[in-house]
Amino acid sequence: MRKLIFILLIFPVQIFSQQKYLSKEDIKNEWSEYTSFQKSELINHSNILYNEGKYEDALLNYFQFVYLYPNDQLINAAYFKIAKCYEMLKSWDLSINYYQKIISTAGNGSVDYLSSNYQRLYSLFKIGQFEDIINSPNEDNDPYIQVFKAYAFFSMLDFENAMLTFKSAEAAFDHRYYSDIIKPFYRAIETVVNAPTKEKSLALITSFFPGGGFFYLDQKESAIGSIVTSSLIFSVLANSNNISQKGSIPFSSNFQEMIPLSNDLSSNKLSFDNSIGYDLPNDVKLEEKYTSVLIPPLFFVGLIYFGSMWKSVIKLEESNNILLKRYAKRVLVKLPLENFMDYEIPHFVIK
Repeated sequence: MRKLIFILLIFPVQIFSQQKYLSKEDIKNEWSEYTSFQKSELINHSNILYNEGKYEDALLNYFQFVYLYPNDQLINAAYFKIAKCYEMLKSWDLSINYYQKIISTAGNGSVDYLSSNYQRLYSLFKIGQFEDIINSPNEDNDPYIQVFKAYAFFSMLDFENAMLTFKSAEAAFDHRYYSDIIKPFYRAIETVVNAPTKEKSLALITSFFPGGGFFYLDQKESAIGSIVTSSLIFSVLANSNNISQKGSIPFSSNFQEMIPLSNDLSSNKLSFDNSIGYDLPNDVKLEEKYTSVLIPPLFFVGLIYFGSMWKSVIKLEESNNILLKRYAKRVLVKLPLENFMDYEIPHFVIK
C-alpha cells in the first residue's frame, strides 16, 4: 500500500517536469537556441585568436566552423578568414587557393568576390608572380585591379607601362585621396628614368686596370678576385727564370757534373775562374733566359685580362638592372601597396 501511494505521488511530478518535451517543436527550438549560442561562441573565439595574432589556433577554429556549418551564410567569410590566416603565416599558395575557392562560388560584384580577388592579387604580388597580375582580366576597369597591375609593372622595371596604368587607376578612382597617394609614383618614375646608369665606354676604359671594370660595376667580389689572380701570376713571372750555358763548350745541366765541387773553386757572379788542379776555360759563363718560362703565364694573364674586360662590358646591363631594382625596392618600401587596400571585406560576425 505504501509503495502504491509513493508511485501515485511521484508520477504527476515526472509528468509535469517533462511537459516541455512533449512537443517536437519545443525540442527543436531549445536545441536551436543552444546551437546558435555554440556558433556565436565559436565565431567570437576565432576572431579573438586572429586579432591576438594566434593564426594557427584561429585556423583550427575557422575550419571547425566550416565543418559544422557548411551551408551557413557566413561560410565565405570563414573561408576568407582562413585565407587571411595563411597570408599572415606567409603560406601564399594556400591563401591563393582559398581566395580562389570564394571567387568560384561568390556572385560577381559581391563583396566576397571582389575582396577575394583583390587579396588573391596581393598574394601573387608578394610571391613575385607579376605576369599573372598583369594578365588578370579587368573588364570593368576596376581601379584597385589597375593599382595591382601598376605595382606589378613597376616591380618588373617596366616604368612606362607603370606610369600609364597608375594614370588609368587615378582616373578610375576619380578622388583626391587616391590622387594624393598615386602622384608620388609619378615623381619616382621620372626620377628613375632620368637616373644616371653605367656606361659601356667607362666600363671598357676602367677594365684596362685589373679588376677596374668590376669595381665600376660595383661587383667587388669579382674585382678582388681578378686583382688577386693577376697579382699572383705577375709575382710568379717576376721570380721565374731559366739558366743556360753561354758559349760553345758543352756542359751538363746538372750543376754537380757541370762544375766539380771544390773548396778552391772561386766564382764571380756567374763567371767561374780557374782553380789550381782544374783545367777550366777563363770565359765559361751562364746566362738567364726568360722566354720559354714567360710564355705560359703570359698566355693565362692575357686570357684573364681580356676576359675580365669582356665580362665587365656584357655585365653592364645586369649591373644597371640591379641598380634599378634597388631603387624600385626603396620606392615600394616608402609607398607600399597596402596604402590602397581599403576596400570592404567579408565580416565574420553574426549580425
